Formats: sequence, structure tokens, C-alpha cells
Amino acid sequence: ALDRAGFTVEDRDRSRGVYFVRYVDPATESSSARSIFDRIFSGNADPTPRRFRIVLVGSSVAGQAATDIRVLNKDGGAVVEAAERPVATRIASLLFEQLK
Repeated sequence: ALDRAGFTVEDRDRSRGVYFVRYVDPATESSSARSIFDRIFSGNADPTPRRFRIVLVGSSVAGQAATDIRVLNKDGGAVVEAAERPVATRIASLLFEQLK
């Protein structure tokens, strides 16, 4: 699902269900579609990829095996930065759509 959603997986620990990914938010990526001339003189920097940690945690719901997906910051903590929260939510939604 990570590959299909276009994430760059930098590292992984499959035995623990941890994936270290880079993600470029499409909202900021659209600025890279501008011409070189526009980018040079506009003063806006190219979008930088944000790093996140995706953790898969096995659980059981009504006797059925399930997997919870947790999107954490690059250090493994909760996403608390205001600018990062919508991106983390978007990542979880993208993964959910890929797993349907």
C-alpha cells in the first residue's frame, strides 16, 4: 500500500511493523509544476518531503484479527505540530484507501 500510494520508504523493520517514509504533500507539490523562472523569482522554496513513521499494530476486534495503522512523527512520537496534523491524517486516509 505504501508503494501504491507513492510514499518513499527510507527504512523498515517488518518484524516490528515500523516503516520510515517520506511524504510530499500534494498541496505544496503543485508549486513545483511552475516554470523555473517563476520559482527563481517568486522566493518560494520547493516543497520539502516530510518524514513520518508508520507503525502497524495487531489487534483483535470482536474476535477478528485487525491491524491498526498509526502515523507518528519521524522520532516516533505523536504528531503534535499543527502543520503536521492534517498531513498525518491525509497519510492515514491514503493508506486506508489503498487497503480497501
